[in-house]
Amino acid sequence: KMSLQEVANERGMIVGTIVGHLEKLKGMDKMPDIEHLKEGVEGFEAMYDAFLDSPDGKLTPIYEQFDGRFSFDDLKVVRLFVE
Repeated sequence: KMSLQEVANERGMIVGTIVGHLEKLKGMDKMPDIEHLKEGVEGFEAMYDAFLDSPDGKLTPIYEQFDGRFSFDDLKVVRLFVE
């Protein structure tokens, strides 16, 4: 299983583009198995809990809650795991 960075490098893209593709797949209910991506996200549990507590799942309030400690790409990855 490849990391997001490895997939991006292989396809000549940036990580944000790959995450965007995953978001589209989730919206189409065609999500591949990405369980292994949790390991590459420092602070995964804290961000996941913040999304669970979020009324709308928007990124900016959670980004600000953590004072910018986590990247928007990492927040987007974590959001993929929230039902």
